[in-house]
Amino acid sequence: MDGPDKFNDYQAEIPGPPIINIEAVEADASKPVSRRRPTKLERMLHVSLACCMFPLLMLATIVLLFLMLTFVWKGNIDIVAHASVVVTLLLVTLVPCHLSCVGRCGIRSCLWRYVFIGAPLIALVAFIGFFLGLFYSTEEVLLNTSYDASQAVLVVGTGPSGLSAAWMLAKSGRKVVLLEATDDIGGHSKTWVEPTEQGDFPVDIGYIFNNVNYHHYINFTNYFGYPRVDTALNTSGAFNGRYWDNVHAERGVFGEDLEAEVDRFLELVQQPDDTLRYLTPLGAFLWWHGFSDDFY
Repeated sequence: MDGPDKFNDYQAEIPGPPIINIEAVEADASKPVSRRRPTKLERMLHVSLACCMFPLLMLATIVLLFLMLTFVWKGNIDIVAHASVVVTLLLVTLVPCHLSCVGRCGIRSCLWRYVFIGAPLIALVAFIGFFLGLFYSTEEVLLNTSYDASQAVLVVGTGPSGLSAAWMLAKSGRKVVLLEATDDIGGHSKTWVEPTEQGDFPVDIGYIFNNVNYHHYINFTNYFGYPRVDTALNTSGAFNGRYWDNVHAERGVFGEDLEAEVDRFLELVQQPDDTLRYLTPLGAFLWWHGFSDDFY
């Protein structure tokens, strides 16, 4: 069919706007919204995760404060360390919010508000209190001046240090009791006689000391008339079956790879100091920088 009638047919096929039942919508809106109660397992998971996040967030905050203090105090900054701490803070803060198993337990509960607000706040207060305690703390006298002179002093070990200490105490009028685990005295300051086919071969095990810093021991040897022999500081040794002398060092004994690690270590220790390096154990420092077992 042509003409106006055809246009009317097409117009009749166009769907009209949907009819909204206002009364039904208002009735649904007035109904109370119910929420599923978390199970006991979900609540335990909720509390356990919060307990784990609390000390971790405190630790990350304290480390970040130390790094900021290093930057303010010494003017240098460790990009890797600062970035690691910031990323840790972000992960601790954001990851729990996206765990579906925890989200169903009420992630926005008061417990998590206490964690995210309380942990950094407690860390900040502890950080400030630590330095205030150091600043206002009184010096402690390490030497105990209140003692009973009639009681004996116990000295453990009869090596050069133990004998020197016992002698000085005895000369000052104190009673001294010496304890020694072996059958003889002297410690490693003695001469070992090794019998050979050519006769006895004496090996002077004795120990090397510095004349300037060991003035008490020098007085001890002078009092008893012990002879002293001037000698060079012995820094030689063996490495992989080869002789090594640190005084007249020759490259090639350790191998090129190990010597390259020694050079790299010397370059690392010349870098500016920062707080993180002081807090890092030596083993972790060597592992982080990729040193081999031979270098250890």
